[in-house]
Amino acid sequence: MPLEIRRAKRLSRADHARLFDWERDVYGVKSLGLRFSPPRWHFLVCADGELVSHCGVLKRRITVGDREIEVAGFGGLVTVPDARGKGLGRAAFAEARRFAEATLRCPFTLLLCRLELLPFFHALGSREVEAPIRIEQPAGPMEWPLAAAYSCLTSSEWPPGTIDVNGLPW
Repeated sequence: MPLEIRRAKRLSRADHARLFDWERDVYGVKSLGLRFSPPRWHFLVCADGELVSHCGVLKRRITVGDREIEVAGFGGLVTVPDARGKGLGRAAFAEARRFAEATLRCPFTLLLCRLELLPFFHALGSREVEAPIRIEQPAGPMEWPLAAAYSCLTSSEWPPGTIDVNGLPW
């Protein structure tokens, strides 16, 4: 199965439909009514010429405790159902991580996810965030109601303290 991984600034309508329109609530969070920041970069995995997986990335300056740090925010990781279990999501995630480290030069990644996905991200080298996370929503600030994980891309240690993503979640 030949793989092609490419980076794009935006998704075509057809690509968006292929990745996200196979289920009404792909991520299982629609009932929360959350608004999200769109990714700035999209990492797309094609297997045998078919688009099968995606990982979105943005760069954001966030606050952790009393420190400001830059993170590569990862979101929108998805693999279409008929292509799961073949490492394609891992491939998208790994390429996004390389980009965050080499091109964006971010010392950390941060991803926001459902609790049951933490073991998957842990297997990819991420660690669970064990501090409250503040996000913005149209009605005002609130605490992130789900889980999160980070990874260190340099020798820097993740700082302790409450996290403020300084905007909408991703």
